[in-house]
Amino acid sequence: MTSDIQDIRARASRSGEAGTRARHVVILLLVGGLWGIQPALIKAATGGRLEEIEALAVTLSSVAAMVGLYLAATKRLFWPSAALCGFLAVCGTAEYAAPLVATFLVAPHIDSALIVLILSTTPVFTVALAALTGSEALTGQSLAACLLGLAGLMLLVVPEGALPSPEMLSWCIGAFVIPMCYALGSVYVSHRWPQELDAVQVSFGGTLFAGLILSPFWLPALVSGRVAEALASDHWVFLALSFALVAEMIMYFYLLQNAGAVFTSFSSFVMIVSGFIAGFLLFGEWPTPWVLASLTLLVASLALVLSRPRAPEIPS
Repeated sequence: MTSDIQDIRARASRSGEAGTRARHVVILLLVGGLWGIQPALIKAATGGRLEEIEALAVTLSSVAAMVGLYLAATKRLFWPSAALCGFLAVCGTAEYAAPLVATFLVAPHIDSALIVLILSTTPVFTVALAALTGSEALTGQSLAACLLGLAGLMLLVVPEGALPSPEMLSWCIGAFVIPMCYALGSVYVSHRWPQELDAVQVSFGGTLFAGLILSPFWLPALVSGRVAEALASDHWVFLALSFALVAEMIMYFYLLQNAGAVFTSFSSFVMIVSGFIAGFLLFGEWPTPWVLASLTLLVASLALVLSRPRAPEIPS
C-alpha cells in the first residue's frame, strides 16, 4: 500500500514537472515573439503625426502607466529615495531612453528585420564590455563569440549590395548604438542593483525616468494637442506596442525568476525568427543573401555566448 502511494506521488511529481517545463517553453516563445515584433511596431508608430522622439515618449508613458498600475494592484508601487533616483536616471537613460531613441530614429529608414538582427548582438557587446571594464575575464569561447559577431556585422556593412538599399548603410551603422547602449546598461545595472527593488519595479522606474528625461521633446506636442490627434488616429499602433513591451517585460522577468537566466536567454533566438517574419508580413521585407549569411554568423555567435561557462570574476 505504501509503495503504491509513493508511485502515485512520483508520477504526480513528474507530471507536475513536465507541466511546468511546458509552461516555461510556451512563455519563452511568447517572450521571443513579442520581442521580435517590437521593431516592426516601432516602424509603424513612426509613420504618423508625431516625430520619432514624441512617439517614443507616448510609448514610454503608456508603458510606465501600465506597469505602475500592475505594481499598484500587487501593492509593490514605491516612492524612490534620493539615492535611488540616481540609479534610476542612469538605468532610464542607458536601458530605455538612449536605445529606444536610436530605434525610433532608425526605424523609418531601415528594415525592421535588420533592427532585430542588430539588436540580437546585445549579448556579444555585453561580453566584450564586461571584459574591457574588467568585470569579467575574457575566455577563449567568449573571444570566439565576439569575433564571429564582428564578422557577422561586417557582412552587413562592407560588401556592396549587402543591404536591401544602399541608403540604409549609414542608418544601419547608426543602429549599432542600440546594442551598445543595452550592453552598457546591463553592465551598470547588474553592478548597482538596489536590493530593495525587484526586476519589475526597476523596469517601472527606468521607463518613468526615461519619460521624464525626454519630457522637453514631447511636452510641446502634448500641449499643442498633436499627441491627442496621433492617439486618435494611430491608437492601435501605440496600444499594441505598449502592450507588447509590458507583456514581454513581465513574462521575461517571470522566466528569470522561475526558469533561470540561461533558459530565458534563448528567447533571443525566437526574437530573430519572429522579427524576420513580422518584417515580411507587415512590410514585405525580404533579406538579401548577405543578410542571411550575417544572420548565420550572428546566431552562431549568440549560441557561443549563451553556452559558455561563466567566466571567473577578476578580483578588484
